[in-house]
Amino acid sequence: MGAMPLHPLLPTCAMCAWHGACQARAVPRRAAAGERLFHQDTPFVALYTVASGCVRTCTRAGPGRERVTGFAFPGDLLGLDAIASGRHGGDALVLEEARVCAIPYDLLEDALAASPLLQRRFQQLMSAQILHAQSMRRTLNQHDAAAAWRASCWTCPTGCAHEDCRTTGCTCR
Repeated sequence: MGAMPLHPLLPTCAMCAWHGACQARAVPRRAAAGERLFHQDTPFVALYTVASGCVRTCTRAGPGRERVTGFAFPGDLLGLDAIASGRHGGDALVLEEARVCAIPYDLLEDALAASPLLQRRFQQLMSAQILHAQSMRRTLNQHDAAAAWRASCWTCPTGCAHEDCRTTGCTCR
């Protein structure tokens, strides 16, 4: 027999990496595709964990333009970047119907202050999120660099049309 769920909307709470940190303080809910969990520059009040579905994080890169900064999947935590400044550095857009939990930060701080073990676990989970974000950033940057390299070959000032330049980069300069 499986563990009894803490929240009727979230049967996976017992399996969630953040289960100990939220200690049933999280506010679970369903989020529709296209919904934004938070917006860039809005005040920080909660962290969000994804129980199911997928969330894309992005920053505004000008009027009507967004730059994708990452993707969050079940077990991932969103909003850590806002702890320092008190404001979200980007948007969190739900890509498909998702189940998320908002963990009010003031309640989380109280729980962490009361439990050194919980505080250590939270630090470990934050560290894992930082490593994941760095990995995602490297992946996105490699994609951007490769695309820029290919674009430079197609716009070579010498007007070359060498096959080598299109596949490995322009060497005509």
